[in-house]
Amino acid sequence: MERETFITLLIVDSDTQWLRSVAPVLQQAGFEVLTATGGAQALRIIKRTTPELILLNIFLPDTDGVEICERLRQMKLPVRPIIVLLAEENQEYALLAGFDAGADDFVYKNIKIKLLLSKLNALTKLTLLNPSYTEGMILGTYTLNTDAYSLFQEGKEILLPKKEYELLSLLMSVPNKVFTREEIATLVWRDKELSKSRTIDIHIARIREKIGKEYIKSVKGVGYKLVQNKK
Repeated sequence: MERETFITLLIVDSDTQWLRSVAPVLQQAGFEVLTATGGAQALRIIKRTTPELILLNIFLPDTDGVEICERLRQMKLPVRPIIVLLAEENQEYALLAGFDAGADDFVYKNIKIKLLLSKLNALTKLTLLNPSYTEGMILGTYTLNTDAYSLFQEGKEILLPKKEYELLSLLMSVPNKVFTREEIATLVWRDKELSKSRTIDIHIARIREKIGKEYIKSVKGVGYKLVQNKK
């Protein structure tokens, strides 16, 4: 069964044939896949959509992956994307420069698609619940604090039990995107079967009591999403 799409993946590579072969597989696996064949096009897409994950070739026709990494570091994005560099096996020197510029990981372009998918899934799961990823994220007048599993609202601390914090942190990591019940159960509780119980709903209700009902929206029959802009 395919999972509900909740991660936007931008693949940046000038090899259109490779893009056509890889993109459908990753899309079927549950990623919302966008593609770009050059650096300028990639930056336009990033400004417009803010993908959570970027698969970036180290060499592009109009620029290189190092420059893209440096530009991303300077951009004020709501969420810092995970950057995975694509390289050939003889490009270690360029990879080092990419890491210095802010890349998170790399894969060789000849990697088997199943291994690529496994790596992207692992990076996604680790990052969405990584305190360093959500530290300082702002929701209205609230700011996450990872040390105390709490929120701060204009200097006032609101303590959260660990699972409430992890659930809110997960929703905040990808604003305006729906997390299915199965994804929440797996990522927060490490137990997919828990999605069939009322545990998630109870924790959502408790979080709403603390931050207001308007921030977390339920999607009937699917799951929950966090909205940054209240209506």
